[in-house]
Formats: sequence, structure tokens, C-alpha cells
Amino acid sequence: MTKAELRSQVEYLAWASAQVLSAVSALPPDHITKDCGVSHKSIEETLAHCFQSERVWLSRVSGGTRTTLREPDDAPYDLAFLTREWPALREGWQRWLDSIEDLDAPCSYRNLKGVPFETPYKQIVLHVVNHFSIHAGQITAMLRQAGVVPPDMDLIIFYRTRP
Repeated sequence: MTKAELRSQVEYLAWASAQVLSAVSALPPDHITKDCGVSHKSIEETLAHCFQSERVWLSRVSGGTRTTLREPDDAPYDLAFLTREWPALREGWQRWLDSIEDLDAPCSYRNLKGVPFETPYKQIVLHVVNHFSIHAGQITAMLRQAGVVPPDMDLIIFYRTRP
């Protein structure tokens, strides 16, 4: 997989999350925080989980020190925060892609339980995209439960929006 292909995946991630955030912003606040019985309960908590996970992975590949999804002094991960902060996180991914030389090289890190791992950088990027896609499917179901037609976030739709 080339750097250009991975860059496209990160661009897809930005596009898809913007689609979700736009759809969610039309909901009343109680729908955003309603426990829908999915793995992270609500739309807001699912989005926060995606953001936090993506931030941890970016820290790992960048040589950072973040070891938890949430720090005690973190701001609330509400819709306003996510809408404001997610673009900067995506810019961080793009800057990192610009700086990385060998996408096949192993990234050494510890998971959230402290267990050491090594994973090729390109696999981490694909994991981050796949992780969001899984949870975007859950959010799609929660949007439908709220009576909202969810955005079409299929990868092929993203490709069709690009030259």
C-alpha cells in the first residue's frame, strides 16, 4: 500500500466523520446522549470513543506518550468538542503521513493494558479507518432509531466525490 493510498483512507475518514457529525448535529440533544444499547451506549459516546481511539493511535505512531483514551483533565467529549477538534486530529494524521518514510516499518507501542506490540504503520492506519467504519455503522442504526435518514458513508461514495 502506498502513501497516497493511505492518505486517501485518512481523507475518507475525515469525510465520513464530517458526514456523521453533520447528521448528528440535526438531532435534539437528548437523542445524541440517549442510551441505545450499543457497545458505547449513545451516539455521543460512540463518537467520543472513535475520537479518543484515533488520538491514541496517532500518539503511538508519532512517538507520543498518550496511554489512555481519556485523561482526567480532558474536556467533555460532546458534539461541540468533537466538531471543533476532529479536523485538527485529521490534520495531525496527514502531517504524520507526510513525515513517515517507511510505512512497512514496525511501530512499537503498548496497548491500553500496557502489553507491548509491534505493528506496521500501514496496518495501524487501516485499523483506524476500519475501527471508525464499524462504529459508523452503529451510529447509522442509532440515527435510524431517532427517525433520521443517515448519510451514505460508503467508501465508493467517497471515491465518487473525488476526481
